[in-house]
Amino acid sequence: METRETVFRRNNNIMTLVFKDKNYVRLISNVHGKELDATGRPIALRDYNLWARGVDLSNQMVANYHHDHKSIKWYKVLALSFLETSIANAYILYKHRNPFTTKKHLNFREDLVNELLQDYITSRNVELQIQPSQRIIANMHHIDKREQRHCVICSTTNQRKTSIFYCIECDENVCIVDCFYKLHTNLRVYSRNKIRNI
Repeated sequence: METRETVFRRNNNIMTLVFKDKNYVRLISNVHGKELDATGRPIALRDYNLWARGVDLSNQMVANYHHDHKSIKWYKVLALSFLETSIANAYILYKHRNPFTTKKHLNFREDLVNELLQDYITSRNVELQIQPSQRIIANMHHIDKREQRHCVICSTTNQRKTSIFYCIECDENVCIVDCFYKLHTNLRVYSRNKIRNI
């Protein structure tokens, strides 16, 4: 193609064009035809440059803090892109409502995360204070013997450990030396990543 040359194709109301300037410019439109302006440029390209500034700005804002979410499922990528666009739009609305703010996009995102997590953190702290785990109540657990089973604290896939001792109240087999104490003093007992219990 020569410089300032344009190629059009139309299918029903969808028009595609390729315009050769310094580089190739490709456009798809359902409201424009193959009309050219006085300089030989397509009207569709002129209108895009005139009205699409907001779209370009939003895409740039999303790209600045975009995390490449790799997934085989296409709908996960689509949902995450909707979420990223929603955050960018929320920041644009925030700046519109607060024209003299100096808050940057990154600070807005950090504040948004803190606000979304605040209710959970507060409720979790209240739950830990008001309703402590029943296995952490002191002097309320008793040891007995039964058939050997894997220790709930230290037995892992690579290193199996069994014990005939168990806590009657918790109904969990544990090693009598350290694991019984850890079961009833640790705030959290990990069932999969048991190396964190040790």
